Amino acid sequence: MPPFALLAVLLAFSAAAYHLGRRRAFALAGAGGRAQRLHSRPNYHGALVALWCGLPAILLFALWLAFESQVITRIVVEGLPEPQRSLPGDRLSLIVNDIRNVAGGRFEEAAADPAVREAAATYRRLLGLSRQALAVVTLSLAAAMALLVRRRLRPALRARNHVEGILTAMLVACSTIAVFTTVGIVLSVVYEAILFHGEALQGLRSIRCVSPAGMVADVAAAPRPERWIAGPLRRRWLADPLALDSAFQMASLWSWEMTGAVALPAAAASLRLYRETWPAEGCRVVLEVREAAERKLRGDFIFLDRGGQTIAQLCGFEAVIDPSLNRAFKAGGIRAAPLGAAQAPERAEAQSGSRS
Repeated sequence: MPPFALLAVLLAFSAAAYHLGRRRAFALAGAGGRAQRLHSRPNYHGALVALWCGLPAILLFALWLAFESQVITRIVVEGLPEPQRSLPGDRLSLIVNDIRNVAGGRFEEAAADPAVREAAATYRRLLGLSRQALAVVTLSLAAAMALLVRRRLRPALRARNHVEGILTAMLVACSTIAVFTTVGIVLSVVYEAILFHGEALQGLRSIRCVSPAGMVADVAAAPRPERWIAGPLRRRWLADPLALDSAFQMASLWSWEMTGAVALPAAAASLRLYRETWPAEGCRVVLEVREAAERKLRGDFIFLDRGGQTIAQLCGFEAVIDPSLNRAFKAGGIRAAPLGAAQAPERAEAQSGSRS
């Protein structure tokens, strides 16, 4: 069953549950429908049954669809031949995209590699089984919850209080989602309008506060070294490069906010590590501004885990503040070079940009 059709059926189930709960309330009121014997009006009893019928099933429906593609893709990738399964992450992603395109009919199947065709057939089969299981599980859950709550209706039940509590919790949840969505939009605008970093280096997750004394922000963690480097010397980072680069981005944003001009990192005196590993979930970075002159920014960074414990400290950070960098930052962004390519042209561009 397609997801939209299943969602429509769930809404129909909720409407039916409302009428079942309302009729049950009238039956509890006694002969003649004396609703004054009930603590809450029959409409609240019906709404309570409808909410418990629809909300758990819709929540399961949303979570299922959110993780369905990831689970199916992982199963399909594990079934690929070893030469393809052991490819680097970027090349494996291309194969996965081909599999999804063939499975969805967006790519001619006859022109695809035999292994891709076989994987696409597996993807379609698993997707069909997943959609059938989703329909059975969600509809069964909706029917079971409706019958269970209907049986628990009593004349003294505070149905109105329960309904208002559920609606309040829904409003709070929606407000929280709206706040995080707004934060994501703001950060995306920051990267589009101020900073030049590509998607892989957009490590800022949320900005906690900004003041003349500095900035506090939550940043993401870098993927494993083999995702960014061909044949890395180590299997883990000694210092998280994305966290460090995000700290430098914070300094540029702070400069933009306070002076109207971005800042280009120039130097750092020392980096002290207090742990052997960095948290996989990211960290919180505190920028303490020591000096902000017309053309120069100096400060320190402190990296903290979720428990507030210090991970690392970068001292003696210096950056150049220059209004001409505003144009240079947005001139074209970072262009990824092939692995092993000479980096001299990129360094020359960076040097010429800093002199402009």
